[in-house]
Amino acid sequence: MTDSDHIMQLRQQVANLHGLLLKAQAERDEAKSKLGRIMEGLEGTCMTCEPVGVRNQQMERDIETLKAERDEARREVCAWQGATSGKSFKDIATIRGWDCFKEDGK
Repeated sequence: MTDSDHIMQLRQQVANLHGLLLKAQAERDEAKSKLGRIMEGLEGTCMTCEPVGVRNQQMERDIETLKAERDEARREVCAWQGATSGKSFKDIATIRGWDCFKEDGK
């Protein structure tokens, strides 16, 4: 076998290994995607997993909306009470144990 035959054989082996690598990467990506869907509750072993997961995600969004509305209402109460008592808005919130003036909005 000549050097060029060895080179051709090595090139074929590299091409085969590259194909196997691409296949393994695709399988890995699919497994990661499936794991993500399972963790989000969108896939599982029962017929209700996906609808329950979708509903849970909607409820999480609803909770965030309700918290934002609650904090806005609390800020309005603090503003009103602060205007009538001479205390600052944040002081009123602290007295009531509210965190509606936090910087991160949570």
